[in-house]
Amino acid sequence: NSRAWNTRSRLCILEEVHLLHWKHTHTPSTHLEHNKEHIRYSEHQAHTHITLGTQFRNHRRRKHSHTHIRAFAVVFLCVCVAKWKGLCLGVMASEAVTPHVLSIQSHVVRGYVGNKSATFALQNLGVEVDPLNNLQFSNSKGYKHCQGQILDSKQVEDIAEGLEKNGFLGDYTHFLTGYIGSESAGLGVEELHRRICQENPSLVYVLDPVLGDNGRMYVAPEIARMIRERLLPLADIITPNQFELGVLSQSE
Repeated sequence: NSRAWNTRSRLCILEEVHLLHWKHTHTPSTHLEHNKEHIRYSEHQAHTHITLGTQFRNHRRRKHSHTHIRAFAVVFLCVCVAKWKGLCLGVMASEAVTPHVLSIQSHVVRGYVGNKSATFALQNLGVEVDPLNNLQFSNSKGYKHCQGQILDSKQVEDIAEGLEKNGFLGDYTHFLTGYIGSESAGLGVEELHRRICQENPSLVYVLDPVLGDNGRMYVAPEIARMIRERLLPLADIITPNQFELGVLSQSE
């Protein structure tokens, strides 16, 4: 089952990222001191994985439930990498700045995908998040009918210009993109990323390449090509499912 495989793979990635973070925050001299804390953490992780596994099995019986697992993986990676990269750059944990994410994704009236799910989850974790909705649909593409509006590159650039004039671009520590509704919007996202990098060269780009699942494409071929050729080389982290990984690597 590709959906179960994707979830297990993402749980492994989350475990590795959190382990890296733990190693960087505990020097040899403090390992003994924090041993009991780490044991408690390991027990909590085991309980969390069992709980999440149970929730996943229950959610599989509901339509489109995999989007919740995907949102969890992306959000958790944002937080872990924020701390891990800061420590790698020699920034002390006590001096670390609260992650501030510019999240460029979709918005739906019915359902919970894109910014409608990521914004709430990030804010619940104490992360500052500014959602930029590059499209507004009635519902996700997983349903039979889906209608709405999509921004083009000019409209994305207008929003970027407003943020830039107010001096907001330098505030972002993370740049998160998900579903992109048009090739033009994707080019606007690329330009916005370039502008923010000028203000903050250490910006972390988390690319969730929402292209499709279970052999079905959700986007036009030109959007997939644009993501592969223009956005993928800019990303620090990508979170594709098995199908999307095949599209990006051109192995399917």
